[in-house]
Amino acid sequence: MRETSFIEQNKKKWKEFEEELASEHKDPDKLSNILIQVTDDLSFSRTFYPNRSVRVYLNNIAQQIFRNVYKNKSENRKKLWAFWKDDLPLLVYQCRNQLLVSLVIFTLSALIGVLSAIYDKDFPSLILGEDYIQMTLENIRKGDPLAVYKGSNQTDMFLGISLNNVMVAFKTFISGVFFAIGTLIIMVYNGIMIGTFQYFFYERGLFLDSFLTIWLHGTLEISSIIIAGASGLVLGRGLVFPGTYSRLQAFQISAKQGLKLFVSIVPILFFAAFIEGFITRYTEVPDALKALLILISFLFIFFYFVYYPYLKGKGQKVVIKSDGKLQVPKVHRIEIDTIKTNSEIFRDIFSFYQANFGKILIFFSPLSVVYTGVTYFLFKDVLNQNLFYFETVEKIYLFFNYQESTPVFVINSAVLFLNICLVNLFLIKYLNNDFKINLKVIFNLYKPLVLLVTFNSLLFLPIGLAILIMILVLPIVLLALFIGMIEESNLFKMVVRMFVLLHGNWAKMMLLHIMLALLSMIFLFLLASPVLYLLIEALKMFVYMDNAFYQTILSLIFIWSIVLGISLICPILTVGQALLYFSLKEINEATHLREMIAKLKVNSESKFNIE
Repeated sequence: MRETSFIEQNKKKWKEFEEELASEHKDPDKLSNILIQVTDDLSFSRTFYPNRSVRVYLNNIAQQIFRNVYKNKSENRKKLWAFWKDDLPLLVYQCRNQLLVSLVIFTLSALIGVLSAIYDKDFPSLILGEDYIQMTLENIRKGDPLAVYKGSNQTDMFLGISLNNVMVAFKTFISGVFFAIGTLIIMVYNGIMIGTFQYFFYERGLFLDSFLTIWLHGTLEISSIIIAGASGLVLGRGLVFPGTYSRLQAFQISAKQGLKLFVSIVPILFFAAFIEGFITRYTEVPDALKALLILISFLFIFFYFVYYPYLKGKGQKVVIKSDGKLQVPKVHRIEIDTIKTNSEIFRDIFSFYQANFGKILIFFSPLSVVYTGVTYFLFKDVLNQNLFYFETVEKIYLFFNYQESTPVFVINSAVLFLNICLVNLFLIKYLNNDFKINLKVIFNLYKPLVLLVTFNSLLFLPIGLAILIMILVLPIVLLALFIGMIEESNLFKMVVRMFVLLHGNWAKMMLLHIMLALLSMIFLFLLASPVLYLLIEALKMFVYMDNAFYQTILSLIFIWSIVLGISLICPILTVGQALLYFSLKEINEATHLREMIAKLKVNSESKFNIE
């Protein structure tokens, strides 16, 4: 059949296909049927018209249908609305005990702050800071005791307060990972500070003015901190009370619940920051109006986080199991022959991490100790001896600043190479039990080594540009590395293959990388926790340390925690891009889809012959 006759014979059908694809309300069954017909036409055109435009046209239609049926599983607005309307209130009801504990602890801590300020006149300076006390006293003398809220540009103040509020709430939440103790410490400190702050103004006869001004935004802000405390307690619940389940299983569920509870307060914190930045500064606003806004804020918090969850939970008792125990999550097996959304890849990463965390930790724990000893004693001037544990996140860039030391570049390249290659080998073995490490596999590692050293050498550039490169180029490098390990191709073909797979999917790759990078920041934040610092302080009580030795211990802890932290974070980013490879491969080649269609055809023909 000539190409023109083939087109003329089928163009009406293809036009109907295009109309179905363009419609807003697509019928999945109809799309599946269309896909089979288009695949038949595409196979015919590949055989008889391989270099003609009709093949390209049909391939494009097939890809569109394929993505509509198997790829586009995006969350719709109804699910977002359901989260705020149903899911979150039910979760709040389920976590009502943690909310009550958080509220009681904060309230008692505020009372402690008040009593401490009553019996110790220097206590406010200790908690609030001498500079703040002196500034406030000066404002009181000027007749504007709350002038601190007028000191900055409205927009700058709003952005700064928003960031600070979210960070404080996030620290309160994530500190629950330390068996909820970290969250309790932060809640006690914040409660004492609020109580001290409020009594400071009461003592000077300014209670009503300060209350109406501060709680204008504080009603939402403090309520959010209390809810963040509850989310931290929920996070730590799985570790402290795992019940009959493994601690990891219990933590996995409690972490998911705690994160949802934390997410609920983020928009509230932004609104509180808006009030503080744009409204609180107008201290001359009538007291009645301030009181009304405070009442509205309180009623909102009470309704949405107390009364409404009670109504939802009471009406759906199935949410709370009779034994009050956590559900055991089903074992999830990673599938590599389907197209997946980033959320599904995210889930697969945790499945792999859960199965292989012990191996990763066992291997990289001693490696981080060796790295610490070598880099500190050989290059301590480069790494800066006077580093404190609290500065971990802020100072992490020092490990990638090679302008001062080429040997550190060599050591880092070796460690990153070992980390990425081992994790990829673990993943391949996890997905294929028959995989064996032999001389051919080891020889193939030269490709990721060359690519990784080339990428790492870019960090000799100025630190700002180097960080930008790490953010933008790292996911591409990780994807290329995995391709080099799993496919038998030379370096040039490996890079070309990567760009072919990424064609039309760059946004998907970068969005996944951003999601994983944000998750990594949570782990990096844990490195900045004062827990190890406090342990060293406790050790000083029993073992004498001069200042030089003390600084050395802190620096060693800093280096060790950074290397171990990077070693535990790197698998998340590495596995994410590796799993993305399989999804991109299916998008471009549809190998599994064609196998399924072939089976459908065989089954249909068999059924037809039987009939």
